[in-house]
Amino acid sequence: MAKRSQRRDRIRKVRILRKLYSTLKLSLRLIFFVFWFVLAFPVQAEPRQSLVPDGVVIILLDTGGPLDYRFRGKPVSVADIGGDTGALIGLPLSLKPGEH
Repeated sequence: MAKRSQRRDRIRKVRILRKLYSTLKLSLRLIFFVFWFVLAFPVQAEPRQSLVPDGVVIILLDTGGPLDYRFRGKPVSVADIGGDTGALIGLPLSLKPGEH
């Protein structure tokens, strides 16, 4: 009889530990997701200028002008950058140094 009660106690402890482990796993996943979201969101909020081949140039534009801008015959992306209108221009790797 004592063996049966000991076995039941062990089974209860194992069940409790399994529930605790699954709850802990879920909690850790949720915490990881929240931290990832909080840390990744500001990175995507503002583009950064990089004036090198295969980089990005940001040119602030007048808000009253047309929105059809081109660089080397290709359309550029126009976006709201910190409350101002700006053109985001991707620089190709084959671009030579100098004014364009």
